[in-house]
Amino acid sequence: MSGERVRLIKLGVILTVPLVLTRSHLVTLCIMSSLTTWLFNPKPSAEQSARQRAEEKALARRTKSDQLAKLRKERAVVKSKVDKEHKYANYYSENQTRLMMIDRQIQRLEQAIQELR
Repeated sequence: MSGERVRLIKLGVILTVPLVLTRSHLVTLCIMSSLTTWLFNPKPSAEQSARQRAEEKALARRTKSDQLAKLRKERAVVKSKVDKEHKYANYYSENQTRLMMIDRQIQRLEQAIQELR
């Protein structure tokens, strides 16, 4: 294996590094590994990073909007049940409590969607 060499070609750069697993070449192999990682896995450009962040925000917005739509439908159902119930002065039914919880969740989701814009 002492005569074998590896050539890395990327962007017009040719590197020839010995492939020997001895102490004297250990540093060379570590450098080769780091350089190979750098050459073949370049950092994303600022434009790509910005595009990816925008896609992530759009996905988060869509997810929260879907959750909000489901909660509004559920709220309408619970609200109709509450309207049909007999109302007592000092009594909250299970549906009334659920309605208040849904209202709070809707407020939180609307606020989160506003923060994502």
